[in-house]
Amino acid sequence: MKILVQQQDMSLGGIEKSLSNFLNVMSKDNEIDLFLFKKTGPLVQSIPENVNVLEGNKLLQKRMPTAGGTAGASTKISFKYKLKKFLN
Repeated sequence: MKILVQQQDMSLGGIEKSLSNFLNVMSKDNEIDLFLFKKTGPLVQSIPENVNVLEGNKLLQKRMPTAGGTAGASTKISFKYKLKKFLN
């Protein structure tokens, strides 16, 4: 199965750690593309080698909200909901 996952970055947080665990489990049997608006954060190193990482261009990076902003929280909640729905 092909899976595309979108995340702002791989900063140290609960969603990012859950995403790292998800990638480690799901990448064993699936083809996964991870789209990061910015390929930054300490958890970038935990992305499995067989996950194809795509990074947003400079324009997208400037338009993304900063960590801790309400739009960023909305993105994380949306991802969490989609992940929960996918796993159930």
